[in-house]
Amino acid sequence: SGQWEFSPRSQATLTLNLGESRYADGLESQDVRRALVSLGLARQFETLPLYLEAGPVAGQEEALESDSPLGRDLAGLRVTAQASLPARSALVGSLGFLQSKYDGAFFGQDRTDKQISVQLAWVAPPWIPHWQFQPRLVYIDNGSTVNLFEYDRVEIGVYATWGTE
Repeated sequence: SGQWEFSPRSQATLTLNLGESRYADGLESQDVRRALVSLGLARQFETLPLYLEAGPVAGQEEALESDSPLGRDLAGLRVTAQASLPARSALVGSLGFLQSKYDGAFFGQDRTDKQISVQLAWVAPPWIPHWQFQPRLVYIDNGSTVNLFEYDRVEIGVYATWGTE
């Protein structure tokens, strides 16, 4: 991941994610090799306590077994806003769209998924040195040309991160 500042209030980020997902014996057909890239353009407003970032996401997952239909091409967009709150806390919201076109057939049908995600998080003020906590609520709506893969999901969690600042 890299970040470049154009001015004290404008920046760009570029993130590359490479990896593999491997499953237990008997589920090897789900193993994939992943390459994702995202670009973000961000702006911190001078007159408002608001930070906005938007940018595209693109990538590919390659199935590790030649007869697996799970390889796919990915393309999407994410928009994130963060509003500063008192006591060094913040409210973060994001909206994302991701389209996946799969390589193989599922039950004799070509598969394309379109996913919309909405996330809301609160960046809690620091109360333990070096730790930051973020309660999050995420809603995901996945539509698919193959009905079996259509779903709605709600995630509720707390993310904890450690840093040296």
